Amino acid sequence: MMSIMLAITVPITIYVFKKSKFRWVKMMFTLCVLQNVFTLYLGFGDFYEQSKHSETNTIAMSFIVSSACFFFFMTTILLYWLFGFKYWVISIEVPRFLKGETE
Repeated sequence: MMSIMLAITVPITIYVFKKSKFRWVKMMFTLCVLQNVFTLYLGFGDFYEQSKHSETNTIAMSFIVSSACFFFFMTTILLYWLFGFKYWVISIEVPRFLKGETE
């Protein structure tokens, strides 16, 4: 699964970073890729939780699952805030542009 994800994500990442001149697009795309990585990390934690080793390594298992959840939701919230900030800036700048203001 990881190799399929990398085979799809790496060429798309290279293409987006070469073609896009907007910094926020690159930042949002990076956060989306990080979110996918943390989803895989959470899947690893879920697999580890269901294995026989989870009974002997409860602290490691709880650290994997909790850190994966934290990083997944942190990137998700950052992505939402960045997306919302983009629309907030657009809502301010478009009326100024339509009025002919340059500054």
